[in-house]
Amino acid sequence: MDIVQFWQHQIQIWNDENKCGFCWEFGAPLTESAIEVQQASTNKECCVQVFLVRDKVTPFSTSNVYDNVTGLLTNRVCNTGFQLIFVLPVSMGTNNFNEIKGHPTNESKWSTVLSRLEQCISCDANIAFCEILGSSRRITTWSGAQLINYTTENYSGYRLTVQFQTQN
Repeated sequence: MDIVQFWQHQIQIWNDENKCGFCWEFGAPLTESAIEVQQASTNKECCVQVFLVRDKVTPFSTSNVYDNVTGLLTNRVCNTGFQLIFVLPVSMGTNNFNEIKGHPTNESKWSTVLSRLEQCISCDANIAFCEILGSSRRITTWSGAQLINYTTENYSGYRLTVQFQTQN
């Protein structure tokens, strides 16, 4: 499975369907430090930037399953690990929610980016395995962590640690 090609296709599908009312833009800097040099299109301000990175996870592993009686290999499970960073740029001076009085909460990072993104990518991400790969995959990990004022672009959003599993 080419993980970069897969996510490039998946993000294009989300972009075509205007998933959650967002436009989506994909990049594969592969390391978190390379996000700083990732060049976005002119839609950077309004489109969710999706970055695929693999420098803080195990990119692949294999687990073998053996028969208890014969000791013969009965199954092999292949795991593909990566992180996806879903972010939008937000001014550093914008409230996270209501820290500085006199600013409406509907303009906060929570209301404009974090809550909307969380609802969109949390539990039901609608991954198009069959459409893109012609077969299904099992998602064994889909775990998010919040990001605020991330990188010099002041991105806010989520880092998802993801693991797909394929049985051979």
